[in-house]
Amino acid sequence: MGTITVESIIREVREDTHDDDPDEYRVKDKTSLRRIIEAQQVIVSLQPKANPVTEVLELAAGTKQSIPEGGIALIDVVRNMGADGETPGRVISIVEQDELDSADPDWHAADPSAAIEQFVFNDKNPLVFYTTPPSGGNNYVEMVYSKTPTAPEKITDTITIEDAYAPAIKVYLKYKASSPDAADSLYATQNAAAYWQLFLTLIDRPDLAKKAYSPKVRDYRSKS
Repeated sequence: MGTITVESIIREVREDTHDDDPDEYRVKDKTSLRRIIEAQQVIVSLQPKANPVTEVLELAAGTKQSIPEGGIALIDVVRNMGADGETPGRVISIVEQDELDSADPDWHAADPSAAIEQFVFNDKNPLVFYTTPPSGGNNYVEMVYSKTPTAPEKITDTITIEDAYAPAIKVYLKYKASSPDAADSLYATQNAAAYWQLFLTLIDRPDLAKKAYSPKVRDYRSKS
């Protein structure tokens, strides 16, 4: 949860874009609020670590598991938490599915265990992961996942992702303000493109979607 208010972001963007006449704002508060909500959602979808949540999850019986409702992508499965969800246990490491399949093609059918040793994740299905050994359905793990950010309801509310992403939100608002004119103006087109590239740089995703974020890249603990 951030500490920077929606109102302060709107004010700074208006100053930067010379939209500071209160009698004739080009972009109204309602529109700016909607764009800030949209910006948060775009940031988290492209950079899951922008809104990480750590929770204890009760596993389903078997190998196939799902992140909690409202989640966007798995970030990490950290450790076992016992049969009561409160007892820290063995750490859990990630393993490549190809390696596991080659070593033990029948790993999905192995005997259930109260302690998970490894997990498998596929970038193409970020809501699902697999555990090995299989769970008996009566044990818990601690996990980190990215969650859909809560939407601020009014301009006096704070942003709901980390403050470190406030500069990216401001640039996103400038990008959206430039976009409507892009079809009629080469300058506006270039301006909007420049804002978009800066936005991607600020969220550490200049590659855009060429390489999706994955738990296989263990950098979620660092700040962007």
